[in-house]
Amino acid sequence: MNNKKNILIINDDKTFCKLFKEKLNEYGIEVDSVYEGYSGIQAYSKNKYDLVFLDFYLNSRIQEFKLLAELKRLDGSIPIIMLTVKLDSELEQNCLSLGALDYFHIPFNWADMESLLKKYSII
Repeated sequence: MNNKKNILIINDDKTFCKLFKEKLNEYGIEVDSVYEGYSGIQAYSKNKYDLVFLDFYLNSRIQEFKLLAELKRLDGSIPIIMLTVKLDSELEQNCLSLGALDYFHIPFNWADMESLLKKYSII
């Protein structure tokens, strides 16, 4: 029985994705990274993920709120955690009201990310 967790990262910062993926791989987590919103929709449509990390300030042809809504339309149960460089309580509330599970600030302390992953039973 395969208990490996699968995570999708939708973030236009390739360096961040590479480093985040390497760290998650240390926990035995499979990670796919895409750098644009429509690529995220395509990846999600083709694969089963246990969690999605979505960069709010994504340089994409699709606006972030629309991307979040489309991912939730594809699967309302998918846990999506928004990643952002800005601390903005209104933005956070908007994301949560659209179905995001959580909102996480970049840069982050790895211990905080580890706690988040444990909270959602990823590790």
